[in-house]
Amino acid sequence: MKISLLSLLSAAGVAIASVTSSVKAPQIEVKSNIINAINGLAIDGNIVINGETNTLLINSINAESANYTLQSISGVFKNVKNDKKVKDAPKVSNIGKTIQGDSNTTPYAYNFPSEFKTGDLKLEVSLTVSDNEGISHLLDAFDGVLTVVEPKQTFDLEMLSIYALLAGIAYLAAKFVYETYINPLSPAEKKRKSKAKENISAPIRPVNVEDVKEGDNDWMPELAKLKQRKNKSASSAEETSGDEAGKKAKKGKKGGRK
Repeated sequence: MKISLLSLLSAAGVAIASVTSSVKAPQIEVKSNIINAINGLAIDGNIVINGETNTLLINSINAESANYTLQSISGVFKNVKNDKKVKDAPKVSNIGKTIQGDSNTTPYAYNFPSEFKTGDLKLEVSLTVSDNEGISHLLDAFDGVLTVVEPKQTFDLEMLSIYALLAGIAYLAAKFVYETYINPLSPAEKKRKSKAKENISAPIRPVNVEDVKEGDNDWMPELAKLKQRKNKSASSAEETSGDEAGKKAKKGKKGGRK
């Protein structure tokens, strides 16, 4: 008795359909949401940030008594308008995490980067789980629209204070290097600079040039020193002329007595 090829294919299809229908779908509820933060503050909604690692928190709630094993996670990014694939999402394989039964919740953090144009973008994520018999099941984990944004460039007070401190340290270091190695002052210049600071800080009082003793005029300017020397020369000349006049007067008296 000959059996046609068509009959064999029909029988195989019926067998596969019966086996597939006998496999029970797992009673696992999957709830997922995007967990992100900007400048340390949590943000609500399905917002992803370009240039950063974004997190999709997947919670699997197993209503059965039997445990399942999370094998892998995969996903795809799609265009919102035409539902065409833009890019595959990162696939995570060989996870091997147990999904506990009796309505326990098993969380898993699925991380993915974002380098897209700002705007809306669709994301579909699926889980592959296996039962105790090693049969794999595909579960929908996330199917929603994301909002892609650019990171905000902001400065807080702490960062500004750090920048100000670093700028002050850099200024002092540059000043030290310049005055020590590039353009150092000579000892005389340093002494004159320190004296100038002392003269500025000290109270100004009137000084009589004639009262200043000899040898104590290093602090005086050259004009005052010259004036002091002229006064001394004039007083010395007067004293000399006075002495000579006195001597002549004495001689005249002696001559008259004779």
